[in-house]
Amino acid sequence: MALPERFTMIELLMVIAMIAILASLLLPVLGKARDRAKAIRCFGNMGTVAKMTAMYIDDNQGYYPTCYGYNDMFEYNVDGRPFYGSICAYFPEKQRLGYIMTTYWNRYTCPTLDRENTFYIQNNSVSTWGGNAYVVPASKNCPKAMRIRWPSRLCIAAESNSGAVTYYATDRYNPTKNGKDTVQFRHQNRCNLFFGDLHVGTMTPETVPDVNGPRLDPLYTNSNHPFWIPYSF
Repeated sequence: MALPERFTMIELLMVIAMIAILASLLLPVLGKARDRAKAIRCFGNMGTVAKMTAMYIDDNQGYYPTCYGYNDMFEYNVDGRPFYGSICAYFPEKQRLGYIMTTYWNRYTCPTLDRENTFYIQNNSVSTWGGNAYVVPASKNCPKAMRIRWPSRLCIAAESNSGAVTYYATDRYNPTKNGKDTVQFRHQNRCNLFFGDLHVGTMTPETVPDVNGPRLDPLYTNSNHPFWIPYSF
């Protein structure tokens, strides 16, 4: 009776090698697909915030949100300060929107970020979104939507490593503990943001104007770009 054929050692090694090659080809594709899914989720979160901003504008005589500080439009009003929580009031979550904290990690935080990153642990509370400091200043002097010259070009909020996005930065690609308020390009070198007409978009470092400007304080510069300035001509 003939014995059944069996794999030789060489054939077995060839099969293992083929599996390894296929895995090496598939893993980057799967990784990109996962990153793309995270970017889409982040884009959706930004869209939700844009819708809530539209509700705020409609309820407040056409004005953009007021805030105590640049990022406080995303802060839940826990202590009755008049400028806190202007956007959070429209959300059921009683948390800061888009924040990373050691005590919680809410669903509006960018899904690409690592909760165990020592930068966030050391800082305890870090905003992953930032409001345009020209549109949501740390005061009650917010612009009225009807006065914006180019609303479809004006950035209202974008992904950031701090509570504000301005056209100055120490490093536009990587957040640092001592870095300034920087637009963050977390999604395959793209960032999510929403504009004055409340549409959501994505941009690359090359298409964000003056992202790495020379001055540290954007309120004392000669920039007049409609991406940053509400009333530029």
